[in-house]
Amino acid sequence: MEEKFKVASGARKKQLVTALARMLAIDLWRLNTGRTTLEALGFAAAAAVVIRVKRSPKTASRVEGKTAPSKVASRTPAIA
Repeated sequence: MEEKFKVASGARKKQLVTALARMLAIDLWRLNTGRTTLEALGFAAAAAVVIRVKRSPKTASRVEGKTAPSKVASRTPAIA
């Protein structure tokens, strides 16, 4: 396959990359929607990996179904 890239012009390379990206996007969509499996695509699933994402308090509250704390400033003056 490398020989094809050596002979291909710049425009043809762009077409090949675009075609591969489209095929990848379609396969990822099929995996995400459950229309196919990794095995059907010729892949073997790796061991399960847990990825923890740090979320801002605003985002975390939306994910958990809670409302974000209000940012209303206190109207009482501070006593010094």
